Amino acid sequence: MLILALQITGFIGLAFFLSQASIRQMNTEVGDGIQRQQQQVSDMVSLFDQTLQQQAGDMLQIFLADLVPIYDLVPTQRITVGERQTPALTNGGEALNGEYYLPDQFTAQTGAPITFFVRDGDDFVRVTTSLTNASGERVVGTLLDRESRAYASLAAGEAYSGIAELFGTPYITKYEPLRNRQGEVIGAAFIGVNIVNELAMLQERVRSMTYYASGYAMLINASPQGQGQVIVGGPHEGSSLLELKTTGNEPAFTELFTAPSGQIDYALAGNDTRQRTTYYLAYPEWDWIIASTVFDDEVEAGIVTLRNWALLAAVLLALGVAGLLYFVQKRLIGRPLDRTVAMAQNLAKGDLSQRHMTQREDEIGKLITSMNGIGEGLSHIVSQVRSSTRSVNHAAEEITQSSQDLSSRTEQSAANLQETSASMEQITATVQNTAHSAQQANQLVQSTADIAKQGNSDMHKAQATMDDINASAARIGEIITLIDGIAFQTNILALNASVEAARAGEHGRGFAVVAQEVRTLATRSSDASKEIRVLVDESIVHTQSGATLVKGAAQTMEKILQGVERVSDMIGEISAGAKEQSDGILQINTAVTELDTMTQQNAAVVEQSSAASEEMRHQAGQLEKLMATFTLGADDLATLASQSSRPRSAQQLPQTPAPAIAKRKLPTTQADEWESF
Repeated sequence: MLILALQITGFIGLAFFLSQASIRQMNTEVGDGIQRQQQQVSDMVSLFDQTLQQQAGDMLQIFLADLVPIYDLVPTQRITVGERQTPALTNGGEALNGEYYLPDQFTAQTGAPITFFVRDGDDFVRVTTSLTNASGERVVGTLLDRESRAYASLAAGEAYSGIAELFGTPYITKYEPLRNRQGEVIGAAFIGVNIVNELAMLQERVRSMTYYASGYAMLINASPQGQGQVIVGGPHEGSSLLELKTTGNEPAFTELFTAPSGQIDYALAGNDTRQRTTYYLAYPEWDWIIASTVFDDEVEAGIVTLRNWALLAAVLLALGVAGLLYFVQKRLIGRPLDRTVAMAQNLAKGDLSQRHMTQREDEIGKLITSMNGIGEGLSHIVSQVRSSTRSVNHAAEEITQSSQDLSSRTEQSAANLQETSASMEQITATVQNTAHSAQQANQLVQSTADIAKQGNSDMHKAQATMDDINASAARIGEIITLIDGIAFQTNILALNASVEAARAGEHGRGFAVVAQEVRTLATRSSDASKEIRVLVDESIVHTQSGATLVKGAAQTMEKILQGVERVSDMIGEISAGAKEQSDGILQINTAVTELDTMTQQNAAVVEQSSAASEEMRHQAGQLEKLMATFTLGADDLATLASQSSRPRSAQQLPQTPAPAIAKRKLPTTQADEWESF
């Protein structure tokens, strides 16, 4: 069923793919055909335009040939034409303003209207014409539209030819500039060729252009004045395409006026919302757009019908091919596969003696040969596994016994290491206590040293103070000596004053009393200074004695400080040595701990190895029982018997007794004991 479904899906997918490719090809061909047809219409309009332009130019030249080829502009001569004052436009000296005879005569003969324009500043004013409006009035005194193409060409001194609608009638027009003797443009001559009949024929041609059931062609106005107006063709003739919206409420035909050619895919809002495609080509000479619209469902209708028939044929073909394949499969594949499946089931049950002979060389034959090879390979593997199982079982027993022996030795080593570790921990604690005590002693000595240094510093300061006192006492002695000298001099002066007062007699008596008082004061000052000198000398003696004692005390404190520093250095060395010893013992203890951990891990690994070997022996026995469930052929049984009769290569491992563990003392720092450890 799966194959049938895949076949049907494949055929349907192929048919659908081909139909889609055909639809794309059809759309491309339809588009190319429409564009070729549009180009033909454009070429026809271009030929029509060129022919009529040539005709209009020839007719205008015929008309101008009857005139004198001399034109002048007389700005000072103003002639009223209609309601406008215009400068005179002369031909051979005759004014053309308001002169209608020649234009009317030519129009009567040819049916083509003639108009003369005079240049008034930048404007061109109609001054004579044979063209009348719907009321029969001549259109004179009016200006040529400055926005028109004709005005731009005439202002540049060039002729212009093109289509124009005048008072509801289409014309092919020709504008020829008129020049004076100096070559200046002073006016223009106009002729129009009526193309009502020709346009009617063209419009009928456009209306007759249909595509499939509902497709149509259009001529669209692209000029700024009537942009979007449908000139002829289609259901929108006479209305503006700019008013139409798509089903998404967007303008449907904006793109028509932005590119010279192309196509638009859209669906219009309203009653008919079918998807459609409009191909367009611009004809800028007449401001026209040639457009053709086709409906996608009509273009694809034939392809869709063909696709449906192809899908039906694909389904029928798939059913026929599936029936044929089922018969062939049942005949050539099903039966051999059934026998091969039965053989595979027997192999799955353990009967490895099953074989199926075949002469086929196709895929089925290769499958049967492969199944035979699988049976032979499994038989060979089972026989080898049985032999290997016996060897593995014997080896597992030997590994188990060896693991048990190694486990007992490892446990004994672990016990010894635990004893060693405990001893090392005791030594470590003792050394750490010693180091701690040495550190405390070192701190006390450092404190004592600091106090001694402070005392020594104070003694030096006291000695300096005593020296300062001695210096001050000496200075006081000098001052006292000075006072004695002053008292002596004062006494002498007082004595001299007394002598002089005695000489003065009665007049010097008061001065003699003063001199006596001065001598008394000088004597008292001298006595006081002597007493002060005695006291100062005693103070100097005592101060010098104190300075000597302070100096001796400072020297003693210096010696004490030196002794304290030596003790501090010795205790620091003891503390550093104890710390180094503690660090060394700690490293040894760490190594012993790691060794103990490794021994414990080895013991666990040995236990795991012993358990694994026991499990391997058990699994080997289970595997041997499992292999016994397979049924082997005669050749495999003979091979297995020959392998079982061979001597086993595995040998019994010697049982090594565990060495006796001697009882040891706690480890010390002696080299021989550490080496023994």
